Amino acid sequence: MTTSWKEYTDLERSTARHIFEALRQRDDLDFQSSDSQSDESPGDSHRLVSFSELFDAVRDPARQIDAEFSAVLSANPRLAADLRQLIANLASYQAPRLAAASTGTIRRREGDGFAMEFRTSRVGHEQVYVSIRLGAPDRRAPEVLFVSRAGGVLLK
Repeated sequence: MTTSWKEYTDLERSTARHIFEALRQRDDLDFQSSDSQSDESPGDSHRLVSFSELFDAVRDPARQIDAEFSAVLSANPRLAADLRQLIANLASYQAPRLAAASTGTIRRREGDGFAMEFRTSRVGHEQVYVSIRLGAPDRRAPEVLFVSRAGGVLLK
Protein backbone atom coordinates (compact mmCIF):
# COMPACT_ATOMS: atom_id res chain seq x y z
CA MET A 1 0.00 0.00 0.00
CA THR A 2 1.32 3.43 -0.94
CA THR A 3 0.81 6.37 1.38
CA SER A 4 0.68 9.90 0.07
CA TRP A 5 2.67 12.69 1.73
CA LYS A 6 -0.53 14.69 2.29
CA GLU A 7 -1.94 11.85 4.44
CA TYR A 8 0.73 12.35 7.13
CA THR A 9 0.18 14.63 10.11
CA ASP A 10 2.16 17.85 10.55
CA LEU A 11 4.24 16.14 13.26
CA GLU A 12 5.06 13.19 10.98
CA ARG A 13 6.03 15.55 8.15
CA SER A 14 8.21 17.60 10.50
CA THR A 15 9.92 14.44 11.74
CA ALA A 16 10.54 13.30 8.15
CA ARG A 17 12.04 16.71 7.29
CA HIS A 18 14.45 16.43 10.25
CA ILE A 19 15.45 12.92 9.16
CA PHE A 20 16.00 14.09 5.56
CA GLU A 21 18.07 17.03 6.80
CA ALA A 22 20.27 14.71 8.89
CA LEU A 23 20.71 12.40 5.89
CA ARG A 24 21.54 15.39 3.68
CA GLN A 25 24.20 16.54 6.11
CA ARG A 26 25.65 13.03 6.16
CA ASP A 27 25.59 12.91 2.35
CA ASP A 28 27.34 16.29 2.21
CA LEU A 29 30.05 15.07 4.59
CA ASP A 30 30.51 11.87 2.57
CA PHE A 31 30.71 13.89 -0.66
CA GLN A 32 33.22 16.36 0.80
CA SER A 33 35.31 13.48 2.13
CA SER A 34 35.39 11.64 -1.21
CA ASP A 35 35.97 14.93 -3.08
CA SER A 36 38.95 15.84 -0.90
CA GLN A 37 40.55 12.46 -1.63
CA SER A 38 40.48 13.18 -5.36
CA ASP A 39 42.52 15.80 -7.22
CA GLU A 40 39.79 16.08 -9.83
CA SER A 41 36.59 17.79 -8.93
CA PRO A 42 33.53 16.45 -10.68
CA GLY A 43 31.76 18.75 -13.12
CA ASP A 44 28.30 20.02 -12.37
CA SER A 45 26.72 17.29 -14.50
CA HIS A 46 28.46 14.58 -12.41
CA ARG A 47 27.66 16.10 -9.04
CA LEU A 48 26.05 13.75 -6.53
CA VAL A 49 22.51 14.65 -5.55
CA SER A 50 21.07 13.29 -2.32
CA PHE A 51 17.43 12.32 -1.85
CA SER A 52 17.02 15.16 0.62
CA GLU A 53 18.19 17.64 -2.06
CA LEU A 54 15.55 16.27 -4.44
CA PHE A 55 12.99 16.42 -1.65
CA ASP A 56 13.91 20.06 -0.92
CA ALA A 57 13.61 20.93 -4.60
CA VAL A 58 10.03 19.66 -4.54
CA ARG A 59 8.78 20.80 -1.11
CA ASP A 60 10.71 23.98 -0.28
CA PRO A 61 9.10 27.02 -1.95
CA ALA A 62 12.33 29.02 -1.52
CA ARG A 63 14.50 26.36 -3.23
CA GLN A 64 14.83 27.19 -6.93
CA ILE A 65 15.88 24.86 -9.70
CA ASP A 66 18.96 26.81 -10.75
CA ALA A 67 21.21 26.31 -13.79
CA GLU A 68 23.56 23.97 -11.90
CA PHE A 69 20.75 21.71 -10.73
CA SER A 70 19.19 21.76 -14.23
CA ALA A 71 22.54 20.69 -15.73
CA VAL A 72 22.70 17.76 -13.30
CA LEU A 73 19.15 16.73 -14.23
CA SER A 74 19.90 17.02 -17.96
CA ALA A 75 22.99 14.84 -17.62
CA ASN A 76 21.24 12.21 -15.53
CA PRO A 77 17.86 11.07 -16.98
CA ARG A 78 17.34 8.62 -14.12
CA LEU A 79 17.68 11.42 -11.57
CA ALA A 80 15.27 13.59 -13.60
CA ALA A 81 12.79 10.68 -13.64
CA ASP A 82 13.18 10.30 -9.86
CA LEU A 83 12.44 14.01 -9.43
CA ARG A 84 9.33 13.77 -11.62
CA GLN A 85 8.13 10.72 -9.67
CA LEU A 86 8.68 12.53 -6.37
CA ILE A 87 6.70 15.51 -7.68
CA ALA A 88 3.87 13.18 -8.74
CA ASN A 89 3.86 11.41 -5.37
CA LEU A 90 3.79 14.63 -3.33
CA ALA A 91 1.48 16.70 -5.52
CA SER A 92 -1.77 17.91 -4.00
CA TYR A 93 -3.11 18.66 -7.47
CA GLN A 94 -1.95 17.41 -10.84
CA ALA A 95 -2.89 18.17 -14.44
CA PRO A 96 -1.57 15.58 -16.88
CA ARG A 97 -0.22 16.60 -20.27
CA LEU A 98 -2.64 17.14 -23.10
CA ALA A 99 -2.76 14.47 -25.77
CA ALA A 100 -0.59 15.16 -28.80
CA ALA A 101 -3.71 15.08 -31.00
CA SER A 102 -5.29 18.03 -29.15
CA THR A 103 -6.26 20.76 -31.55
CA GLY A 104 -7.09 24.41 -31.13
CA THR A 105 -6.41 26.81 -28.33
CA ILE A 106 -6.86 25.48 -24.82
CA ARG A 107 -8.95 27.93 -22.77
CA ARG A 108 -9.77 25.80 -19.71
CA ARG A 109 -8.59 22.59 -18.07
CA GLU A 110 -10.12 20.86 -15.10
CA GLY A 111 -8.68 18.33 -12.72
CA ASP A 112 -9.49 16.71 -9.41
CA GLY A 113 -10.36 19.68 -7.19
CA PHE A 114 -9.15 22.51 -9.45
CA ALA A 115 -9.69 24.35 -12.72
CA MET A 116 -7.21 26.35 -14.80
CA GLU A 117 -8.11 29.10 -17.24
CA PHE A 118 -5.71 30.42 -19.89
CA ARG A 119 -5.90 33.89 -21.40
CA THR A 120 -3.58 35.31 -24.03
CA SER A 121 -2.23 38.76 -23.21
CA ARG A 122 -3.43 41.65 -25.33
CA VAL A 123 0.11 43.02 -25.27
CA GLY A 124 1.79 39.99 -26.81
CA HIS A 125 0.65 36.55 -27.89
CA GLU A 126 3.75 34.97 -26.33
CA GLN A 127 2.38 35.91 -22.88
CA VAL A 128 -0.34 33.78 -21.32
CA TYR A 129 -2.16 34.46 -18.06
CA VAL A 130 -3.03 31.38 -16.02
CA SER A 131 -5.74 31.49 -13.35
CA ILE A 132 -5.96 28.52 -11.02
CA ARG A 133 -9.09 28.00 -8.97
CA LEU A 134 -8.99 25.48 -6.15
CA GLY A 135 -12.30 23.86 -5.37
CA ALA A 136 -11.33 21.41 -2.65
CA PRO A 137 -11.44 23.32 0.66
CA ASP A 138 -10.39 20.23 2.62
CA ARG A 139 -7.01 20.13 0.85
CA ARG A 140 -4.09 22.27 1.83
CA ALA A 141 -3.32 24.97 -0.72
CA PRO A 142 -0.15 24.24 -2.70
CA GLU A 143 2.95 26.29 -1.94
CA VAL A 144 4.91 25.24 -5.04
CA LEU A 145 3.94 25.06 -8.71
CA PHE A 146 5.84 23.01 -11.29
CA VAL A 147 5.38 23.41 -15.02
CA SER A 148 6.83 20.83 -17.37
CA ARG A 149 7.89 22.32 -20.70
CA ALA A 150 8.47 20.51 -23.95
CA GLY A 151 11.66 18.49 -23.77
CA GLY A 152 11.14 17.74 -20.08
CA VAL A 153 12.44 21.07 -18.72
CA LEU A 154 10.88 21.83 -15.33
CA LEU A 155 9.98 25.32 -14.21
CA LYS A 156 9.25 25.99 -10.57
